[in-house]
Amino acid sequence: KSFRCKARVTNALAAYNNIIGNLDLYVQYSKELLLLYEASPAFMAENLVTYLSILYNYGTGCISLKRYEEAIHSAERMRTFKPSQPDEERKIFISSTSLELVANGVSGNHKGAVRVFNENRLTLYRYFKEGFLQRYFILCSFAASSNAYLENYKEALKIIAHIFAHPEIKKTVWLETILSVLQILFLSEAGEEYQSFLKNLKRRLPESKGAETAEFI
Repeated sequence: KSFRCKARVTNALAAYNNIIGNLDLYVQYSKELLLLYEASPAFMAENLVTYLSILYNYGTGCISLKRYEEAIHSAERMRTFKPSQPDEERKIFISSTSLELVANGVSGNHKGAVRVFNENRLTLYRYFKEGFLQRYFILCSFAASSNAYLENYKEALKIIAHIFAHPEIKKTVWLETILSVLQILFLSEAGEEYQSFLKNLKRRLPESKGAETAEFI
């Protein structure tokens, strides 16, 4: 009873500080909540999905505070658990992969971000295509940006084209707009590949005076 009471109070304090934007205290209370669960292995095993959610939230908080190593450690910690049901397997994979990808990308370890994405992209898509495609698109955007930082513009453009191939992107106007801008920037940086893209685009346009005289940015 005492344990459950402490867990509820600590969870409430973490949630409150998250709402008011006090990330330091949010991460602190999230860490305390994790330690409470870990001190009761039986309870943690019975509530593994909840524990994984707390661990993921702790990891995202660490990313916001630029404590990237701790975020990656959280991802590694998730992978130590053996799932006993499909929901746990899905939670472990998505949460750990998302944390590691974002932490690497935001911290400037773009090779690490690209590696994580390439190794896991098919499984990510398999899990997300049945729902939550917006979250999948966001992860793809991180991968595209990291490829661009590494001057892998062709790969970055492929990822953006993959996203635009899904009609669901139209439901997320802000992300579609950002990706459209990034696409232009990456094409510009791609040099000769950019010119080749324009030629191919012009060939695909309907024949009209407007198309013949159109200028492309």
